[in-house]
Amino acid sequence: MGFIMRKKTIINFMILSSLLIVVISLSFSSNVTAVTDSFTENFSSTSYRDFVNSDVSDWGSGEIRISNQEPSELGNYPSSDESLDVAIDGDLAYVPDRTNGVMILNISNSLSPSFVGNYTPTVTSKAEDVCISGDYAYIGYSWAGFHIIDISDPENPTNVYTYNPGDAWGDVEVIGNYAYVISNLGLYVFDVTNLGSVSVDDFIGYPPTGLPNGLKIQGNYAYIASGNVNLWVVDITDTTNILDVGTFGPSEYGRNLFISGDFVYVASATNGVNIYNISNPLSPIVIGDYSGIFGDQIYNTYIVDDTLYCSGGTNGLIVVDVSDPTTPSQYTVADTAGETKAIVVIGGLAYIADGPNGLQILDVSTIYQYNTESTAQSYAVFTGEQETLLRNATLTATDTIVVNTAIDYYLSADNGVNWESITSGVLHTFINQGYQLKWKAVLSTTNIDITPYIDTISIDYISKLNAVSLLNPYNGIVTIDDTPTFEWAELTGISDYLIQIDETDDFLAPVINETVADTTYTVSSALAPKTYYWRVSGIDNGGDTGIFSEARILVIQALVPEFNFISFSVFTLITLSIVFVVVLKRKRS
Repeated sequence: MGFIMRKKTIINFMILSSLLIVVISLSFSSNVTAVTDSFTENFSSTSYRDFVNSDVSDWGSGEIRISNQEPSELGNYPSSDESLDVAIDGDLAYVPDRTNGVMILNISNSLSPSFVGNYTPTVTSKAEDVCISGDYAYIGYSWAGFHIIDISDPENPTNVYTYNPGDAWGDVEVIGNYAYVISNLGLYVFDVTNLGSVSVDDFIGYPPTGLPNGLKIQGNYAYIASGNVNLWVVDITDTTNILDVGTFGPSEYGRNLFISGDFVYVASATNGVNIYNISNPLSPIVIGDYSGIFGDQIYNTYIVDDTLYCSGGTNGLIVVDVSDPTTPSQYTVADTAGETKAIVVIGGLAYIADGPNGLQILDVSTIYQYNTESTAQSYAVFTGEQETLLRNATLTATDTIVVNTAIDYYLSADNGVNWESITSGVLHTFINQGYQLKWKAVLSTTNIDITPYIDTISIDYISKLNAVSLLNPYNGIVTIDDTPTFEWAELTGISDYLIQIDETDDFLAPVINETVADTTYTVSSALAPKTYYWRVSGIDNGGDTGIFSEARILVIQALVPEFNFISFSVFTLITLSIVFVVVLKRKRS
């Protein structure tokens, strides 16, 4: 008895488990619904930019245009270690080359820089920064101190002063009779009126929230890019009593900076470049920023007129238009062989401390001209269920196309496998259907001084259930079965199917127009002997009809009466017998 009870318990458990599995399966089944929707791109962000296949400019700034021409490579002088900074004085470049000291190079031939001399301290240390003033180079070494070098004979530079209390030294600025130098402890002011008796006028420790990194002087103030506080300002009116004005900006790691007029451009380790208005040095205000497509990869900045040059590390040289510093926009990007750490631009030439690649010289004179063509391409702006297909879409663009320029638009329903040319504002039916929608625009110009623009793109699109695959009857079959059964393959995640049977292939007045839940349908009332066309469509969970299958032909013939061979044989024998008798009688008579 106990065994029987246990057996029943096991059976009941198996039944309940099976029911539970069915319920779970149903609860997780997908519901497929047709989509009629729209997408709008105003280029204020790069969320849908396909970076690999797009080379337009300003995506992320509110419009897109043809990209500017890239700088062209000229000469290069290799590094023995890693070039971190560069200073230009006439035909000579001074390049701090990490543990290799400071290289002095002749750049009179920009295609082929040549070695002139080198200064290396007796203590091996990393050369961080160099500033040239007259016949002297002022150098900050990471742990070898602050050095002043006589470069009147650039082939044989000699040391005239060293100050090394144990700090890690960095950027140097020389203004008049004073040298301003930052270390890991703060800001020093040196009186260099008499290089035979250099003295420290004053020192101020850095703010407790961040280490000083980059230094520039304007007027009576020192502006310092500082770790975690971004910008630190010091009043240097009295060099013997320098005063802390304060720290400003977001809590971001300031790497270096450059001043132009009333604006200071701080290279940030976490937000590209922050732009401050310093018309009131006591209260600098952030008025803009540039993070571009490379985010925090900015090491240093340099300004010529309204053009900002950014050292982007492994991302190369990044050139930005700051004619309106509140809304900077990217001109172009030039990759370099090394890791761009610092830059100086003079006379249309950019001199770059390119990390392990040494000194790299680029021609930047053409960056204000446009390329002849640029492409903008999106990631998928819509991805439907695999059981659906995009049928048609309308792309409408707000653009500016001037004389000698053009914009060609394209859509793809299959994730960019096939692109189909479209006209802005005109409904397009896809030849190559799919369920992933992308757009593309090719901007071109025959005048490199002008470019077309695109401000917005909107796309209205419709997706429907995929077509059903028909199984039976086969196409063109002839039958006498006037109540045939039709069969098709299942579409997952839908509610019903619509089968249509008509005497014409336009299905304007189908003789059968039935909604069924199964994948088979048997005609209930006999069909007249004729030629018929039949097709099936899925119906999604929103009640929308999907794409119909291809129509198949079915021919129904009239039923031929059954032939009775025995009756025919008896009738034939009787008839022949009568004929025989008649013929025989005639012969006898």
